[in-house]
Amino acid sequence: RASKPTELWETKKKFEDEMAGAARELAVSIGEGVVGIIANTVGSAREIFNRLSGDKVLLIGRNRPWSAERLWQQYKETIAARPQRQRKGLLYVVATQTVEVGANIDFDALVSEAAPLDSLRQRFGRLNRLGRDGDSKGVIILRPKEDLVYGEPTKAAWAFLKARAPVDF
Repeated sequence: RASKPTELWETKKKFEDEMAGAARELAVSIGEGVVGIIANTVGSAREIFNRLSGDKVLLIGRNRPWSAERLWQQYKETIAARPQRQRKGLLYVVATQTVEVGANIDFDALVSEAAPLDSLRQRFGRLNRLGRDGDSKGVIILRPKEDLVYGEPTKAAWAFLKARAPVDF
């Protein structure tokens, strides 16, 4: 029953700068915990990762199994969805769609690139995954040019969300 209030942003500057800026804003609001940032392309995920400072990890589909296992061992105490998850400091988890399915991870705040509704549902399923807190904030950001990964389904999802968003968004 935990609430996930989410803002819809249309990019006013370079997309990756907007994503990183939103992540930094959410980090300030949570203080400690995990901020997830999910982009639709590996290139954007890498650019966003490079714009953030502090403790951060990049999870992309191109991680070899050996590397992925090492990353999981290093960060599982901080990102695994379990009641006793550690919340010491702040960690940015920058990822692609690789975290949408089969990833039992838990974010305290989430920034997502606009995507089709089924993808957004999967991504937001990682936000406060166990429902243990009150509000867990999210931001969905629309890329200024056409989404080359999903195309029309992203446009349809954005129109659907905008039609239902409060006027002050």
